Amino acid sequence: MHNKKKIDQLIHLPDLRFVRYCEENFGVNRGIYNIIDAWFYDQDMVNVSNRRKVIIEFFSYLNKEKENFKFGPGGVKAQLENFWISKKDSQVVSA
Repeated sequence: MHNKKKIDQLIHLPDLRFVRYCEENFGVNRGIYNIIDAWFYDQDMVNVSNRRKVIIEFFSYLNKEKENFKFGPGGVKAQLENFWISKKDSQVVSA
């Protein structure tokens, strides 16, 4: 689990470093990362810092659900929707 200080540092990394962090720590490639980033943007998360926090939270959520998550066809969208619903239900998501 990430502490608040580490997350605050991570979200301000240059783009490529943040993507590489996600690749190394969560096993997602650049293409999957871009899909996830765009999906959250489309959910009105236009602030990059907030969106990156939620992206890290999403990957942590997946790690809790499954030790090694893999996305099949349509799997990314389904997991994003499940996560978004869980966050909306707990009213933690902020744009």
